[in-house]
This record gives sequence, structure tokens and C-alpha cells, in this order.
Amino acid sequence: MKRLLIPLITIAFLAFTAVAAAQTWYSSSRVGSAYANTTVTGTCKVSKLKLTQTAKVVCGLSGGTAVIRYGFPALPAGCGPGVSPTVDSTGTNVWANAVTLSTGKIRVTLHVSGAGALAVISRVTIAYYC
Repeated sequence: MKRLLIPLITIAFLAFTAVAAAQTWYSSSRVGSAYANTTVTGTCKVSKLKLTQTAKVVCGLSGGTAVIRYGFPALPAGCGPGVSPTVDSTGTNVWANAVTLSTGKIRVTLHVSGAGALAVISRVTIAYYC
């Protein structure tokens, strides 16, 4: 039995490596100004900057929150289910999450909040395995 242990472990390791290598990391991006819709509270404002194709969020000293939503198509068959969002932005108090809708499409929701918050969103990207 001891003689079979090492070959079995080797075969299991090679099989695991082949399965892990078969998955590929893909990504899809949107420029900052390509958001689907926004919701603001307080003194926050969201605007599109056409020249740089970015979105700009400015909140006054009274504070508030800006929520920006970006839509992505459904993942190809056999991909996912996990999606990792990444936001290229300057500023503070910016965070994002991604959800898969009942239609299969992906929505990334970006939040900017706080008194005097200023953020410029250049690009929103989702990454997933297939």
C-alpha cells in the first residue's frame, strides 16, 4: 500500500493542476461616463465629462451619497458565477459591488459618500472565470 501512495498523490496533483489551468480569467470594461443611471441624496451631484469619458461626483460640505449603476451583459455559458468588480478612480470614499440579476445580466453599483467627497471614475471593470 505504501508503494501506491506516492503514485496516487502524484496523479491527484496532476489532475488538480490540469483542472485549474483549464479556467481562464476574462474581463469586461465600461468607461466611467457609460453609466446606466444614478441616484443622489444630499448635496451630491454626478456629471459626465465627455472629453475624458469619465464620471465626476461632487458632494458639498453637507454631505450625501451618490449611487452610480453600470450594466454589463450576461456572462457566457460556463462562466462565473463569481464576478469581481474593479473601479479605476481618484478620490475617497468610493466602493463598489457586483450582482447578477435574475436575467443573468451583471450590475455594478458604485457608491460615493461623505461631506466634501470628490471622485472621478475613469473605468469600471468586471472580471470572471470561464
